[in-house]
Amino acid sequence: AQRPWADFCLDCSKQLAGQVWLCLLSWGGLGYSDSSCSALLVHLVLEATLGVVLLYLLLQVASNVLERCAAGLPDFRTGEYRSENGDISGEKYFKQLAVWLGCVTGAEYVQQLVRAPSAVFDQLAELLIDLVSWSSGLEVVMVAFLAPCAAA
Repeated sequence: AQRPWADFCLDCSKQLAGQVWLCLLSWGGLGYSDSSCSALLVHLVLEATLGVVLLYLLLQVASNVLERCAAGLPDFRTGEYRSENGDISGEKYFKQLAVWLGCVTGAEYVQQLVRAPSAVFDQLAELLIDLVSWSSGLEVVMVAFLAPCAAA
């Protein structure tokens, strides 16, 4: 069965809300804030590797626990927005959005904890950036385009 476009758009809107939320956390001083190329490289690689795994695990645990607490109501089953009559339920969507934002916050916090005590990530990123340090344009290309592809 093909997923309806409306459901797909709701999925995308949760992803977008998560990224906006991360920006707000960063501006508020609670999230990622270093803007150097090496720090950005570390952040992107952690986000594309550890971050994805953390988000998946947090979302699975939170959804299952909340569904059990809600006496088996499927409101917290991620991606399921339809009521029994087939209409989109705003209540289900906003419950899932709240869970998603909590998971995004948790994953970001864990990534900060992983990165904070060790300068190894920063030193490795500096080494990689030094390979193209003669061109600021290449640094941007490496960090913005090549690093996420390599991490995936």
